[in-house]
Amino acid sequence: MLKIIKNNVNSLFVLSTLNRSGYRTTATRRKIIDAIFSLDNSFTVEDLIQNLPDLGRATIFRNVKVLKDLQIICQVFLDNGQSVYQLDFESSLESHHHHLICSKCKCIQEFNSGELEGLLRAVSEEMSFEIDTHRLELYGYCSSCKTSKPSDVQI
Repeated sequence: MLKIIKNNVNSLFVLSTLNRSGYRTTATRRKIIDAIFSLDNSFTVEDLIQNLPDLGRATIFRNVKVLKDLQIICQVFLDNGQSVYQLDFESSLESHHHHLICSKCKCIQEFNSGELEGLLRAVSEEMSFEIDTHRLELYGYCSSCKTSKPSDVQI
């Protein structure tokens, strides 16, 4: 069964996670976190730079790295190689990342699938391999865009 996940994280939860991990709650960090929550579901570092012109690029990159390292956000690569981020705290608790990425509008939907997890467990057992974590990114067209997809694309 495919289950689309909606992230249910708020900025106070992120700040408390940072504090528990030994990071201070600075005004700069609050600005970056607030900007992330004000953006759409996914964002780029450039989006943050444009929304926070008073902060330096290096400061934003460092804070994004911290949030990524703490698995509060995850990095997703679009089919054109562009790197985007999205809040991903719920799935990071499970260390599994499955995404449906629209090649046209670039929307990203996270999903879980019990059948897929079962298949991965079976492969892991068959190969005597312990999986620490994994990611799966499927590219295609969302329901809004699939009616206008190029005719030469085969699914």
